[in-house]
Amino acid sequence: MFTSRSRRAAAPLLVLSALGIVSVTACGDTSTGSTSTEAPAPVSTEAPSTTGGTGSPTTSVAAMSDADAAALDATIAALFADPTALSPGLWVKVVDPAKGTFLKTYGKAVIGGADSAPEQHFRIGSVTKTFTATAALLLVQDGLLKLTDTVTQMDPELAAKFPAYGPITLQQLLAMQSGVEDFLNRPDGVAAEVVKDPSKLFTADELIASALTAPVQPAGTVGYSSTNYVVIEQIIAKVAGKPLRDVIAERITGPLGMTNTVLPAPEDAGTLPDPHANAYATAPCAAEFAEVGAIVEPDTDTTNWSMSAISGAGSMYSTIDDLMIWAQSTSGNSLLSEEMQAKRLEITDDPSLHYGLGVMQFGQMYGHEGDAFGMQALELFNPTTGQALAIGSNTCGNSALLIVLAVSIFPDANIAAGLG
Repeated sequence: MFTSRSRRAAAPLLVLSALGIVSVTACGDTSTGSTSTEAPAPVSTEAPSTTGGTGSPTTSVAAMSDADAAALDATIAALFADPTALSPGLWVKVVDPAKGTFLKTYGKAVIGGADSAPEQHFRIGSVTKTFTATAALLLVQDGLLKLTDTVTQMDPELAAKFPAYGPITLQQLLAMQSGVEDFLNRPDGVAAEVVKDPSKLFTADELIASALTAPVQPAGTVGYSSTNYVVIEQIIAKVAGKPLRDVIAERITGPLGMTNTVLPAPEDAGTLPDPHANAYATAPCAAEFAEVGAIVEPDTDTTNWSMSAISGAGSMYSTIDDLMIWAQSTSGNSLLSEEMQAKRLEITDDPSLHYGLGVMQFGQMYGHEGDAFGMQALELFNPTTGQALAIGSNTCGNSALLIVLAVSIFPDANIAAGLG
């Protein structure tokens, strides 16, 4: 959550090396899981719609055989039980057209309390960015925005308040090329304020202003920044005439049948609907807070902390079934035209960040990871094979666990190639 993508990538790579993950086989074949950056096969060009197209959410795959499910369960359970996992609970759903569908949860939704269960809600962190990006691209398709529009053209009032953002284009915002720092990385900034007052309601202006206390790099500079998506959220509200959460509900989650996935209003962002998992700042999460001057005791329950600090960049919640729908839609690409699908999957040629327009590339798979003050998520889809993965966990700061799980489940997909 609080560190750059390139720094966060180091931990999974070290863990993969230590585990000798290249020898693991589960749903994939026996290939080495190399980190080649070779481009994946082209995405399908089927006509998109809310019920079809690339990564159609209507795709149904029968359950795995008992033998395949047992083998996959053993792989996941062993990684989850490893002392370095440090996650109370885990939610996993796998779809592999060659082998079937697998769904299982592990551990505890509440430390000392309820077990994990498939119907429980959890926060998906920066996976939210894929929804925000999809909403923006739908407005581009509507002709209300252009990827070449600058912030000054899209929202003059916002540009007047924050001139550094004025010349930055929508495409640069979506592709993490604004040159503006992530407000969550600022020492003694927003993250530290959250720890001091977990109920504080942040405004977009506060978040953007915090980011701009750091030097701004030239537009086009690659760098993962949640600030970009706070700006995009304001632009969408301005252009659509309604809050981003309404655009997402009406144009994205509604048509896809994702009834348990919501971007809450800021005042409601400190609660989760029942049934839900609780969020915890376990040791890795506490260490990330410490990097930005915020001291959190390990295993602090962060369930009711306000997510207004991450808003349209990271405050959505979902369930494991809904997250799989999203993965199979290629993070919303099934809602877009063929031309926009292809544009969205043009990935930044930078060793530190394999990023398109609100979507990450992990080898042969596309999706996004997320980290949200005590919860994590990962959703991935391979448009060539139809393989898909959705994972949730109720801790943060431990993306290594999710990435190692993904590589273990689909070792032939070269997922580690997305880690920089």
